[in-house]
Amino acid sequence: MFALDPVGSLYRHFLPVGRAIEITRLGRGPRRLLFMCDPECNRQVLLNTKGMRTSGLWPLKSPQGSAQQNLRSHPLKTHGSDQAVFHELIDPYFNRGAINQHFGDIRRIMVAEIEHWRPGVHDFYKLARRCTEQVAFSLLFGVDENARFAELGDLLHEYHRANWTPASHLFPVDQPGTPYYKTLARAEALQSFLYAWMRVPSQTEPSEFIFHRFAEARGADGCPFSQKQIAGTVAMLSWLSYETMATALSWAVFLLAQHPAVLADLLDELSAHGPIQNTEANSLLTLPLLDAVIKESMRLIAPVPFMSFRMAEAGDIAGQQFARGSRFYVIPHLTHRLPELYAAPDRFRPGRWFSIKPSAYEYLPFGAGQRRCPGAWLAMTNLKVALAALLGRFRPSIPAGARIDRKYAVVTMPRNGLPVELVPRDRDVPAFTRGSQSGTIFDLFTPEPDRPVLH
Repeated sequence: MFALDPVGSLYRHFLPVGRAIEITRLGRGPRRLLFMCDPECNRQVLLNTKGMRTSGLWPLKSPQGSAQQNLRSHPLKTHGSDQAVFHELIDPYFNRGAINQHFGDIRRIMVAEIEHWRPGVHDFYKLARRCTEQVAFSLLFGVDENARFAELGDLLHEYHRANWTPASHLFPVDQPGTPYYKTLARAEALQSFLYAWMRVPSQTEPSEFIFHRFAEARGADGCPFSQKQIAGTVAMLSWLSYETMATALSWAVFLLAQHPAVLADLLDELSAHGPIQNTEANSLLTLPLLDAVIKESMRLIAPVPFMSFRMAEAGDIAGQQFARGSRFYVIPHLTHRLPELYAAPDRFRPGRWFSIKPSAYEYLPFGAGQRRCPGAWLAMTNLKVALAALLGRFRPSIPAGARIDRKYAVVTMPRNGLPVELVPRDRDVPAFTRGSQSGTIFDLFTPEPDRPVLH
């Protein structure tokens, strides 16, 4: 069951047992396997960068020298000095100062994208992907390269989903027509696209162009990065920079549509604040309910529900010895549901954030410590701008009879899209009938009454 529904299995089978669980008798020899959601355990693991590496985004094993192998070998899986070099290289794109400096561009791009949306029922996840791609890719490649953004986004999306297709893992045969063959072909297409892009002179300032930055840099060993390494790094950065935002935005809109009273309060706050086109960063980013809605949606449906780490070398954690190859799972999805931290943890209650201040290891939608996602500030800024721009034009509603299922693929994403009706602000929203929709996403929360309590 874990392989079919890891998020649901963790909640049903692990949380009732304890905060840190070791699985034995799996024939792993001295290598240990631990699942944890205790904040102190989270801290011990996430602060360890010397001997521990993160699992990759694209798990499908492949032939030596293939594009799939090249794309899987990216810096997300590094540790120690290699990880430090990687963070130093990408920090200028994602640090708080850089994002604040680009706030006007982020706002302009997001508003322009949402201006093209039309009333009616849409796959909101697809809309969210497109607008977050535009923002993220503009920061990485420069706005002058935007003619390539849609194709890059499509290649990444299809490649990622192919990597997480069960049939590719159950039947890894490289023959035409098999899912495994199709995944390898998607890897080749993505790598070829990136190689071709590298060869074309860019109109973007070289210091701001991600390809140029890595081409001019050196790794921890003093050697330049190869073309394969650069392509793998750029693919990984590009996917992470938009996908976590797209899924988080999608679930935030879904939860607001499920809780009309919270949506009404947020609309009031945004209306009092004024049009998004005229807002400044400090004003928008500090709106209390907007901030609380985003935090609560990411608590309830964590963008990355669990993180996997492997000991690259034997070492000591929390006074215990762990052999090389031992594996740890840090599980934000469960930490965010600890009742001693969050009252009524399965309820969507943004107002709780007016009176709580959890530590970095009690609330970790973007990881924490040395393993905190470098794009966390970009994500929060982008989500706030996107919600403000969206709700300035529309009120979201989930159509009656819609089925919304979730899928785990590093992030918790909609399995078959997310149907949302975009209703113009000056029109009445269809009457909300609780229970008129279905799907596995409803396993992750208990809807509140029409006027929920705040705490």
